[in-house]
Amino acid sequence: MASPAPIRQPKTPAELLKSDLVHPIALDLLFISRYGIEWLGWEIEIIVRYIREQFGVQNPPDSVLHKLQACKTCHLVDTPWLNWEVWLPCCCSFNNLYPDFHHIQAPTVSESMLAVDCMNRIREDVWWSEEIKQFLANLHKWDDVLVPQPPLDFVHLDASDFAIDVDKIKEMWPEVKRTGRIPSAGPVEQNQLGRMLDANLYLEESRRHLEEQLKVATR
Repeated sequence: MASPAPIRQPKTPAELLKSDLVHPIALDLLFISRYGIEWLGWEIEIIVRYIREQFGVQNPPDSVLHKLQACKTCHLVDTPWLNWEVWLPCCCSFNNLYPDFHHIQAPTVSESMLAVDCMNRIREDVWWSEEIKQFLANLHKWDDVLVPQPPLDFVHLDASDFAIDVDKIKEMWPEVKRTGRIPSAGPVEQNQLGRMLDANLYLEESRRHLEEQLKVATR
């Protein structure tokens, strides 16, 4: 089977602001590098006006605006680290998902890892509340990922109700992460390691996108 074509990364700030694939942190740094912290006080209408007038992008995608709003929220208030009702729409926005403020959305562990990675880059001065930790622990169980990994390693998961050897999975995981291969093991261990690997690959892909896009956002 042929390998998928490589994703074309945005090459200009305008392309960043047109792309659903733009990394939230690249957007955040683009605005900070151009406008400083002043942009954090702008309403969405002002942000759209600047995008149109300064970058020539007449119709920025909703995904771009949602990411900017989520970044702004994380800069301005602590509640994304404290309250799951605030964390959830930020998580969805960071992952190109339309935030639904009327219904509970259940992001995957992969999406949660990306969101927390973004938030850790925005601020390092806020502690995760027990409410958020428990919410993320429940998401792990819902997604059948029973060994949290960085940047979700602050989540404490009780897997005693599951027929799984957590210590064995933790012992095997570094080699799986390094090689990208699932070793021969029991079906339960293989399933867990496969899910962990998928989540890690999702996060690493987003970090590769960010590395490329930072060259555009900050030049």
